[in-house]
Amino acid sequence: MRSNFDNPMKLDKDGVAEACGPLEWHGETEASVTVTITQDKVEGTASGSFSPPADEWMLEVRPSDPHKKFKKGQAHGQGELRAVPSAPAAEDPFPWGQDVDLDPKAPDET
Repeated sequence: MRSNFDNPMKLDKDGVAEACGPLEWHGETEASVTVTITQDKVEGTASGSFSPPADEWMLEVRPSDPHKKFKKGQAHGQGELRAVPSAPAAEDPFPWGQDVDLDPKAPDET
């Protein structure tokens, strides 16, 4: 099981990034996703678990320092997906890194 970040990444008015990405199930029964968003000196991490038939994961990533906010512009996302497979997986965990654009005008996921 693999994933990535939807780009651009939605940024709310409070400076919270809405990190999302696809899930493609191949016999797994659950997946946990942990993401870290870094923008200059602002960093935040979020984790969550997802089960079929969800076709995407979504996590609200808040800056770890409550006095800071993410702002519109480029950031770097680092993610890790761990699946609970029905058989041993060749790529578990699956880590990835990706540059993303934080944008309050990014479309909402439907």
